[in-house]
Amino acid sequence: WQPLSGLAFGIVILVFVAWLNWCRTNKADATRWITKYIFRNEFRSEVHADNLFMTLTSILLVIGWVMVGIGILYLTY
Repeated sequence: WQPLSGLAFGIVILVFVAWLNWCRTNKADATRWITKYIFRNEFRSEVHADNLFMTLTSILLVIGWVMVGIGILYLTY
């Protein structure tokens, strides 16, 4: 069950990252929240918030792809 659960969880992570980046105004809302509560609306905080958001979603994307790849690799052997 472990490869199947890893594969399913990896796909869920990839779908979540896609939903955050592409659906409606999720990215803009998240960036606005990061700007307001983490960077406290300082100078150029919008740019820093966007960079932080993209870094976190990139890390999640890599984790999702690794989990899917390992699940597929394990299931094919």
